[in-house]
Amino acid sequence: MTTVTQQRVGKELMLALGGDHGDGIHAAGARAFSVMMSARIADGFVHPVIGGHVWSSILPAERRARHGGPHLTVLPTIAAAVDTWRTSPTDRARCERLIIDLAHARGWQKLPTEGGSWHAERPT
Repeated sequence: MTTVTQQRVGKELMLALGGDHGDGIHAAGARAFSVMMSARIADGFVHPVIGGHVWSSILPAERRARHGGPHLTVLPTIAAAVDTWRTSPTDRARCERLIIDLAHARGWQKLPTEGGSWHAERPT
């Protein structure tokens, strides 16, 4: 059971992280998840195929939001690369490279700040 305040904060958070494209809170949440997963793959924290499997698991949300931007429209390509990796051992290196390249184009980027720390910025 969530309170009205918790629901409002959750909606604000998803719209802020995923962007408000006028396609609803679920699409915004899917975009936020997509950015997060692509960033984890791009920085090497998650194996590209394991990450790609998790990343493309939000495919049903993409179907509801066909114009949800590049973070959602990439999902069928990621799912296809994961499926090809599973079924065609000779194509594994190519599939991993594709997933990594797509992740690099979509994740948050680390930007240096004063004091040697960094902050993350969503790609445009």
